[in-house]
Amino acid sequence: QPNKPGATKVRPTTAPKSKTANVPSVPAKNAPSSGTADEKFDESSLPSLDESIDCLSGLGIPQWGDDADDGGVLAGIQSSNWKQRMGALNNLAAFYESNGDSEFSSIIFLFVLVKACTKSFQESNFNVAKAILELFKVLFNIHAERQTAPESFFYAPIVKLAAEKIGDRKLTASSSSCLDCICIVKDPHRVLHVATKAVDGVKSPLVHEALLVWIKTFIVNFGLSALSQGVKDVLVWILKECENNNMKVKNSARDVLGEMYTQLGPVLESFVKSSDVSSSVSSLVEKVFKDNAHDPNANQVERKLKCVTMSSSNGPKGGSGRGGNASSMLAVPTTDLMSALKSDCLDRMNDTGDKKSWRNRKEALDEVDAALGKCGGLLSTEGKAFVQ
Repeated sequence: QPNKPGATKVRPTTAPKSKTANVPSVPAKNAPSSGTADEKFDESSLPSLDESIDCLSGLGIPQWGDDADDGGVLAGIQSSNWKQRMGALNNLAAFYESNGDSEFSSIIFLFVLVKACTKSFQESNFNVAKAILELFKVLFNIHAERQTAPESFFYAPIVKLAAEKIGDRKLTASSSSCLDCICIVKDPHRVLHVATKAVDGVKSPLVHEALLVWIKTFIVNFGLSALSQGVKDVLVWILKECENNNMKVKNSARDVLGEMYTQLGPVLESFVKSSDVSSSVSSLVEKVFKDNAHDPNANQVERKLKCVTMSSSNGPKGGSGRGGNASSMLAVPTTDLMSALKSDCLDRMNDTGDKKSWRNRKEALDEVDAALGKCGGLLSTEGKAFVQ
């Protein structure tokens, strides 16, 4: 097989052990978009690097076997020269953009090759990192055309790459658009989970700020209903970012909350009031609610983008792009009022024993008022919640 990079130095790659008899099949069109099997994919069952090169060598990719100095794709992607790696990635993107649907089954082999030749997508050169993101945008678009959700081994490392590079101004646009492409073919809740977890490990405030800016754009373009029951997880992360010492990060988190309030309204306010947040965050959130108006029809608006591999609340997979009501997206915890009060509260509330007993009644009422304020007035009505 043609695999000579000429005089160009070759980067070392680690090829997985050969598993010829256990090469996984690519998900068929209209395959389920999620599931425990997807999230627990055994990467040891992926094809080896040698198997992947063998497969890709037979696709007729232009300049596949040429020397790296002549624009060879295989030699270029294995080269230590970043320009040759970038060129090879760009050529692969062009090939799959034109032939991706017919060569869909080869994408898993392409994934193995690119991962092995880019240090598991940990490229420090921004030009190469951008080329990786652009290549996978093409691959995710192919998944979208087939309405097929990629498995976790395929999308998760690219989400991580995009999230970690989104703070680099030269990569912000590519990272943001790549995340959009992934959310179109994969449950956005899972995508945001991987992205926020990746950013948690990054100290640079630029990365946190940029991801928050993208999340706001995501909420506008997809709608909060795209997150379904994942709204709570994202909200908890946003509230944590409100405590960031960097003012730009804090302001970006505030902007996200503003858009969330527009779509969720009082339910969001109740959730925050019932949460254990600092006084500074509580004050910030109250101002956000005052500065933004709730749109009761926000969840019925046809959004610009949607996940085509998930079943919508109103129809089949790839459906309307409209969502359900706010309460179905964000479950607000309720409080058992009686258990939150002192055991003798009712007795003191009814105390009329002497002239000074009004103090006992006032203290008891103040306790009730404090308990109601702490839970945002959200009381449980189940079982014996109001029975002493």
